[in-house]
Amino acid sequence: MKIAVLLPDIERWSSFHGGACARVVEETIAQPSFSEMEVMVFCPSCHTKYAYSSPQFEPRFMSFWLFLNRFFRKISPSLDGWMWILPQYLKLKKYDLIHIHNRPHYGLILRKLGYKGVIINHLQNDFNKSSTTFAKTVVDSCEMVISCSQNISDRFFEKYPQGKHKAAVLNNGANPDKFAYGPLEGRKKQLIFMGRNDPIKGIDLLLDAYERLLIKHPDLKLVMTGSAKFGDRHDLTDFERKIHDRIKEINQNGGHIQHEGYVEYERLPVLLRESLIFCLPSVVHDAFPLVILDAMFTGTPIVSTKMGGIPEAVGKWGALAEPNVDSLYQELDALLQDQQRLSAYNIHSHQRALEHYSWSTIAEKQYNIYKSFEKN
Repeated sequence: MKIAVLLPDIERWSSFHGGACARVVEETIAQPSFSEMEVMVFCPSCHTKYAYSSPQFEPRFMSFWLFLNRFFRKISPSLDGWMWILPQYLKLKKYDLIHIHNRPHYGLILRKLGYKGVIINHLQNDFNKSSTTFAKTVVDSCEMVISCSQNISDRFFEKYPQGKHKAAVLNNGANPDKFAYGPLEGRKKQLIFMGRNDPIKGIDLLLDAYERLLIKHPDLKLVMTGSAKFGDRHDLTDFERKIHDRIKEINQNGGHIQHEGYVEYERLPVLLRESLIFCLPSVVHDAFPLVILDAMFTGTPIVSTKMGGIPEAVGKWGALAEPNVDSLYQELDALLQDQQRLSAYNIHSHQRALEHYSWSTIAEKQYNIYKSFEKN
């Protein structure tokens, strides 16, 4: 069985210049479960030392096609994807199964072009705001809709409950070797945020809560990583400039905030293992964040929000706030003063991650999904 994995046009095949979808695919297909299965990833390449090693394909004159795709996307959302898929279609149609990540409308394009094989749509974001018509056409055009959390699946199929027989849930994972466990002893009195620098991640809430925490915890540090875009691009968005100004203001009034920017993947576990608490205050239905799983594997206690798939990921071994400043402050303050709970989260969240979220476990489930469509 020949498998094609089709990523969004913005996802470069890289640990540094790519995003979560590329990481999910690389970590999954690199597992031993896939050693005897032919898998090709269709996405923009990365001609740097950060390129992933698994097989990858991009069309000739890729920059031209990407330019056209983005141009037409600005004209109409319905045109998005055509100029990304068309130059690859002759190769794509040779595969028995096409696994689309986070662009469910790509399946509609493939069917209109005449593709007859199996299509799997894999949702890594919340598509609840899509129309009922869109949900129906997406479901009808594919054989399966995988969601990375039950929350995301339920919200998508609210629009078209008749299609639930095609629903499946496959959680994201993390690498237990790279994100190895670390005890609490010796860690800095430090909060850490990792994620895209975007309003939906609740960065405003975190900075406001941290400023209040300084009154009771004047020596508390805050480390922030990430940017609004993949890689080391330096053109800041308006929101990033606002955040940098807010950090400067807090630091001038006794704060200890260090913004690392977009850091290399290898540094993330080091930063996690030296921090006392990981905080991701998402204000939207964050599907099943990889950074939450990374923190769990390192044993870094988590304070996050009751949004999306986050409660599913942490279970009872993390503190969950409402997505507002008061609730976030209260959860952070309470955990900072509760050594017993910190220790419990450190041990049990790591054990939960090992049991459910290693990439080898996730890969085996995905492999079995592929095999279920194999012709007898």
